[in-house]
Amino acid sequence: MGTRFLATHECPIHPNYKAAILNAGDTATTVTGRKSFISARVLKNEFSKRVLEIEDSGNSAEGIWEFIGFGRLKLAVEGDAEQGSLMCGAVAGLITELASVGDVIRSIVDGYGKVVEGLGE
Repeated sequence: MGTRFLATHECPIHPNYKAAILNAGDTATTVTGRKSFISARVLKNEFSKRVLEIEDSGNSAEGIWEFIGFGRLKLAVEGDAEQGSLMCGAVAGLITELASVGDVIRSIVDGYGKVVEGLGE
């Protein structure tokens, strides 16, 4: 659900981050940090490609973190969609438009109602 709320009008992330989510396809994410102490699902970009290369080279967790650092989060906040760590869920490929938080919540509630109604069938 977090990814859906990132792609809302009210979310204060950079417009480039939102655009990257909206333009994501169904295979647009990857998991970095599996070989270190911090794993995260992120959008594939130059940053994530480099992290995976560093991990595959046998670097230590410390060496990987040295590359990642908090600066990559700062780049995402500033809107660098290629060098920033754009964290989001695999659902990103299903999100195609910005919505208001209210509309997202109404959609969740409506969907819940339909599921509950269908349980009696």
